[in-house]
Amino acid sequence: MGPFIQMDKSTVQGLSFEECTYLCRYYSHVISPILLRELTSMLAKQDEDTQDLQRKVSTLAAKSKFGPVQLVPSGDKLAYNNLMGAFVPMDGRLPIEGGKLCVTKDGRKGWFFDEQPEIGMLRNWGDGIFQESEIETGREFRKIDSDIDLETLCKAIADDLAHLPKFKSLEELMHWIDNVHFRQLEPQHLLLSAANFILRPEHIQPMLLRWAALGSPSLEKFAPYSFYFYKVNLFYILGIYFDLIKKGKKSKTHLDIQYIYYLPFSMVFTSGDKELMKIAPFFLRKNQEFVSLTELKNDFTLLNNFFKELSEEKLKEFYLEYGPYPPDLQECRTCQIWKKRMNPRPPKAGARPTPEEEKRILEELKIFREAVPVDPYKAPA
Repeated sequence: MGPFIQMDKSTVQGLSFEECTYLCRYYSHVISPILLRELTSMLAKQDEDTQDLQRKVSTLAAKSKFGPVQLVPSGDKLAYNNLMGAFVPMDGRLPIEGGKLCVTKDGRKGWFFDEQPEIGMLRNWGDGIFQESEIETGREFRKIDSDIDLETLCKAIADDLAHLPKFKSLEELMHWIDNVHFRQLEPQHLLLSAANFILRPEHIQPMLLRWAALGSPSLEKFAPYSFYFYKVNLFYILGIYFDLIKKGKKSKTHLDIQYIYYLPFSMVFTSGDKELMKIAPFFLRKNQEFVSLTELKNDFTLLNNFFKELSEEKLKEFYLEYGPYPPDLQECRTCQIWKKRMNPRPPKAGARPTPEEEKRILEELKIFREAVPVDPYKAPA
């Protein structure tokens, strides 16, 4: 399994099926809810023939579902639950819903995750199977998204923001958010600002009680993902207000920004969208990579040329030595990312297990097949 990669719609559209075979080979695709929403919304476009639309969505769904994939929960749900005490990883690990805690006869524990319904839906779309309820959901999404008027929003908040300095660049804006705005606000004030944006009113008081019981920490320590979610939205609102991010009628930056919600859950983010290419670097972790669509396509061309030049015998030798690892191509970002972010390649990484190892693996699988699900909040009987 390769590094977790998050793609936006522009990348899915820009990759060919042949290029997706390399994506599947060297990355693990993390599907964000906004990608799923944009694909669903495509089903209800008014200016195209229904069959043509479904063929396009079918193609994009098939490319999205290429290889093993995981869908992460929505950003607003994660931010809500994080404020209420749920753990949300911020280091590239995936938050996944629906797991069942299982215990083997010898007491070992593990989590079992069934296929997510949305992944099954993408597979059906890739096969050209669409439900009327899915098309109706697409109509609802299109109406909601088309009713958003960013120009009117900026006028509505103009009085509240009139006291702010005039930012000339996104760099200036982010510097002010980090070094002025967040530092000037009292911890409780910042917490309530985020809570009023994220939580229902009836949950604010229980959240405050938990915060006080923990010693009144900063929002970033108390609920790291909620802090991140709030910061992304503040950056976006101020960015469109000061004309640093597009806000015209045809602009879709209110959708683009939602891809940023899910950066904590991947090692690589890729896009060909100009606005996202401007915004993403401000929210990447130090151990995270941004790869443009152009760079990704160039990688797959380099990899394809490398493998085409190998004879059948050399190909066998390569896979015996490298296994799932990519070749050592200096100009290939994908190869560089594997070296920087993945475990070092062991010798003979593609060697088959010995008969003894295969027997042990089969015995392990048998043990876990016999595991039984338990309530994670109760000790097993």
